[in-house]
Amino acid sequence: MFEEGCQMMRMNYYPPCPQPELVIGLDSHSDAVGLTILLQVNEMEGLQVRKSGRWIPVEPLPNAFVLNIGDMLEIVTNGIYRSTEHRAAVNSVKRATIYWHLLQPQSRWRNGSCTKPCYSTDSGCLSESWSCGFLQGLFFS
Repeated sequence: MFEEGCQMMRMNYYPPCPQPELVIGLDSHSDAVGLTILLQVNEMEGLQVRKSGRWIPVEPLPNAFVLNIGDMLEIVTNGIYRSTEHRAAVNSVKRATIYWHLLQPQSRWRNGSCTKPCYSTDSGCLSESWSCGFLQGLFFS
């Protein structure tokens, strides 16, 4: 799915802010790509995910990556894997640095629509894209 696809890297730096409640580090969003790999390098809880309507800080673990499911992966799995709504917050004491590696599906992939879940054995899912058999083998074997 991601071989020969587009890959992008970026870094966000959030300096300490004396009044963090008045500042938006990075507004809430989901990533349009397939998959995002994040590294929180200075053990500052800047990344937050929305769960059950609440913002939950993602505790940084040393030398650990965070994987966010993107919108494209939600589409090709017909919602089995849900895109992650997240944001970045600042704090008053410590800086936050987050590295992002974004993975986009290969360029020959075209967005299709499913009328049935991709894990079904029926054909016709993701027309002009991948077959259900390919997706089933990729994600559920």
